Amino acid sequence: MRALILSIPERLRKVAEYIESRNAAKTFSFELVWSRTFAMANALTFFLYAALGMVLFAVPLTLINAYHYSATEAGAAFLPLPLLMFVLSRWSGGIVARLGSQLPLTIGPAIATLGLALYARRDMSGPYWTTFFPAVLVLAFGLSISVAPLTTTVMGAAPAERAGVASGINNAIARVAGLVAIAVLGGVLFADGFRAAMLWSAGLAGLSAVCGAFVTEPARSAPARTPPSGRSDPAR
Repeated sequence: MRALILSIPERLRKVAEYIESRNAAKTFSFELVWSRTFAMANALTFFLYAALGMVLFAVPLTLINAYHYSATEAGAAFLPLPLLMFVLSRWSGGIVARLGSQLPLTIGPAIATLGLALYARRDMSGPYWTTFFPAVLVLAFGLSISVAPLTTTVMGAAPAERAGVASGINNAIARVAGLVAIAVLGGVLFADGFRAAMLWSAGLAGLSAVCGAFVTEPARSAPARTPPSGRSDPAR
């Protein structure tokens, strides 16, 4: 039995290679799936966007039904999220070049986990600025650190000719994660309440931080050497 279980990955690899050999268009390559960087980055995407999807579903619903916000006010409660990500987009885009991918993909989801935990405080009945605003602000900061490095890592893990495929897979996983989270944790929300749903969401974001700690750096090709100005290239 042990030998059978241990042989499963190799058998799956052979099945994948057979399917790929029958794909005339060669649009999808299973080499991406076997890449540790690509696999861990997509696992991070699944857990992080599952948590985000649940928050985007549960928070407006709770604000309207439990705290009597209008639909407009409930939507505006999330304005710090896109605004902060927009303001920090230029800075976060250069994080990978300066620090590599592993550090921001660990710290960013960890900060997002803290933001989700702030939603799970026992008393959220006070003013927006002291209850929901700190949570969305911390969540937005964590996502600002995570999203650009995550995209860079996913596309950098694939060969240049497969970068579009890699990006498409990652986007599909993000969309599916949100749907799965709402389908599964929606039951938690209605059965056990808002706080329980937020604790589960924080747990998912925590798992994404763990995945980020195992992301390896995408291989980078060495930059071409440029001869000094005014001197001929000896290789020519």
